[in-house]
Amino acid sequence: MLQKKTEIEYKEARDKIPNGCLLVYRPDDFYGLIISLSAISCRKWLDVLLHKEEMPPCHVARAIKWDNSIWAVQQTAKPYNKLERLSKVIKSRSGKVDVYRLKKEYLSQYNLEKALEVHKDICLQAYGWRNLLRVINRHIWFLSKNINDKITSKCPPFCSMAYAMSDRAAGIDPCPGLADQDTEPIDLQYSTYYEYMFTLI
Repeated sequence: MLQKKTEIEYKEARDKIPNGCLLVYRPDDFYGLIISLSAISCRKWLDVLLHKEEMPPCHVARAIKWDNSIWAVQQTAKPYNKLERLSKVIKSRSGKVDVYRLKKEYLSQYNLEKALEVHKDICLQAYGWRNLLRVINRHIWFLSKNINDKITSKCPPFCSMAYAMSDRAAGIDPCPGLADQDTEPIDLQYSTYYEYMFTLI
């Protein structure tokens, strides 16, 4: 189902963006498109092409307010992009970044400072290519049987795995019943713990 988007200019939305909130990125290049489409079935691909379904997200980050700026903290393969000004992100991804906040009913059990600390520490690690490939292969039936969960769970995390790990450390399990290493951007997007606020332009 297509979700109605509320687009807001970054300058206007800046003060409304909660510290530590979820940033959901939709693809804007070929690499992002591959990651995005790997999360859905072939039947869903057709719905996306016919504009009956929105393009699944390809990446997530966490918004952190620091030094009078808002930064996107993210587990990415590019070391120089692990901490990036959100204003810079929006210049290159206008209309492709959605902001989600934790629902009010879960705030009392959530330790924001812990989430920020753990997420920043995780992003100092190497990027989890092996875990990312594992998740992609999980959608391909003839490859999924060869995945070793015990090995990949000890490998460095990728973006949504890092977000799930840090929120779990902070007191909530964003995707109950789903292991952190199996958590994809689309799982966080549809988690019942978060709610959509707006799309940044």
